[in-house]
Amino acid sequence: MNVSSMINVLNDTYRIFFNYSDDYLMVIDPDGNCIEANPTVYSGLQYLKDELAAKNINDILRSTEFSFPLPGKIKEPSPYNGELVAKNRDPISGFFRLMDCGQGYSLIIFRDHSRVQQDIAGGKETFDKLLKNDEHINTIIDFLPDPTFIIDKENKILAWNSAIEQLTGINRKEMIGKGDYQYSIPFYGIRKPGL
Repeated sequence: MNVSSMINVLNDTYRIFFNYSDDYLMVIDPDGNCIEANPTVYSGLQYLKDELAAKNINDILRSTEFSFPLPGKIKEPSPYNGELVAKNRDPISGFFRLMDCGQGYSLIIFRDHSRVQQDIAGGKETFDKLLKNDEHINTIIDFLPDPTFIIDKENKILAWNSAIEQLTGINRKEMIGKGDYQYSIPFYGIRKPGL
């Protein structure tokens, strides 16, 4: 599979996640305008696409912990408490995260409290879905032709693909789950921040 095909697969995967998520997902421009939303937003808030595009995020998302424009770059996607306001003015209580998309754009991921309760009640089913999703993502990463690894915020290795196995000679089973800058040892011979 060539790089162009892999990028198409990743874009399709993103689009599937965006369109089929039960969470309310909105892409916000630097001025706080909603430039894209998933079907959950339209059905849950009962706005048409044109109506939502004419709204500023401050008109539909209330929170004492947050407002647009953002004072600076989003540093931590910590959850904030808030309410989404539907077209009929009914509030939907929940929590949300802000993700920095670059160039002042943000992704808002809002989960209503009733959805959280469903997730807790169906914990095993949700956990199984996440595992299946991780397997799918790991399969995609493994097929990338470029040496690729993924770390989390604690610098723990989450993925180590076949191409990087060939480059370093180190099997993924030896690397996945390791922290403390372990990913830098094959390249520098010491533990040090590399990303």
